[in-house]
Amino acid sequence: MKKIIIIGSAGAGKSTLAKTIAKQLRIPHYELDAINHQKNWQTIDRDEFRRIVETKTEQDGWVFCGNYFSTLGFDFWRKADMIIWCDYSFPLVMTRLLKRTLKRTLTKEELWNGNREGFITNFFTKDSIFVWMIKSWKKQKLRYSEIFANGSSVLPGIQLVRLRSPKATKIFLEHVR
Repeated sequence: MKKIIIIGSAGAGKSTLAKTIAKQLRIPHYELDAINHQKNWQTIDRDEFRRIVETKTEQDGWVFCGNYFSTLGFDFWRKADMIIWCDYSFPLVMTRLLKRTLKRTLTKEELWNGNREGFITNFFTKDSIFVWMIKSWKKQKLRYSEIFANGSSVLPGIQLVRLRSPKATKIFLEHVR
């Protein structure tokens, strides 16, 4: 297990899990959002995004986190040894997202490339992370459920791990070596 992709809804804890696994395995961790969102929240060209990700996957080991399936698709997923889905309940991820967003907004924490979350954008616009999470949660759940149900035919040889609770994640982490 040296090439890992972590997926899940906004607020599920993908980045935290990826950092923990990367540290335990002593391999690099990459956030797809950090690659995609450049200075001033400008998104990178899709072809350039794919090229950067492709270059990073040439390494012997890595942990990626993010949900760029529509951009990267199965070609990216097939480079992994393991795909981990943080499949937590809607109330849990919404609560986590609210806490995380409030903290980041109040502390003006830098996310990537100088970007910070803003109060107005986060809570009062159509670009809100909450609007994104609500719109994407069910769609991702349906897509990933279907992929994981048919994993052996779609992603042969790749271990699929579906974590449905923080407790399951904690138990999983105890076995990461």
